[in-house]
Amino acid sequence: MTVVKPQENYDDIFTDDKLNIKSSVVDFAHLIEQDAYIEGGVSKVYSIAAEFGIGKTFFCEKLEQVLKTDNIKVAKLNI
Repeated sequence: MTVVKPQENYDDIFTDDKLNIKSSVVDFAHLIEQDAYIEGGVSKVYSIAAEFGIGKTFFCEKLEQVLKTDNIKVAKLNI
């Protein structure tokens, strides 16, 4: 089993974080990472839904960057 070691510092990713979502994004990323490399595990799909203009795209872009920083494969579908 591969162990994922999350980065301790994501400041470079969140330099433009005017919504103050860093802790939410990092916590959600680490939740996803807990199941990322379980032997015999299954694929998972996460959906983020909210009203127009709330910051879903910004959240997802930052989440993608955090996961990639932690060497997690990411596929994003924005529809």
